[in-house]
Amino acid sequence: LWPVSGRKHQLRIHMMSLGHPIVGDKKYSRRVQAHRQPKGLLLAACAAEFAHPVTGIAVRIECPEPEEFSQARAALQKGWERKQAHDLGVQNGDNAAAQ
Repeated sequence: LWPVSGRKHQLRIHMMSLGHPIVGDKKYSRRVQAHRQPKGLLLAACAAEFAHPVTGIAVRIECPEPEEFSQARAALQKGWERKQAHDLGVQNGDNAAAQ
C-alpha cells in the first residue's frame, strides 16, 4: 500500500473495498477473521524510505514484522486449510468432512 495521507482510515477503507479487510479491523470488517482476534489492527510499517534532508541520499529503514503478525498469519492459514479440506470433502461426497 502507498498511503497518500498516512491516515489509517484511508488504508482500512481501501483494503475493505478490495475485499481484503485488515486483520483485527472491527469497524470495517463484518466477518471474524481469526479464532482469536488480536488487540487492534495488524497494520504496521516494516520499511520506510526517504531522502536524507542534508545529503539527499536515499535512506531505507527496515524492521522485521511483529511476532503477533506471524502468529495471526499462521492461525489464519491453518483455518483456511481446514476450510479448503472441508469444502473438498463436501464436493466429493465425503460425509466425515461435511460434519
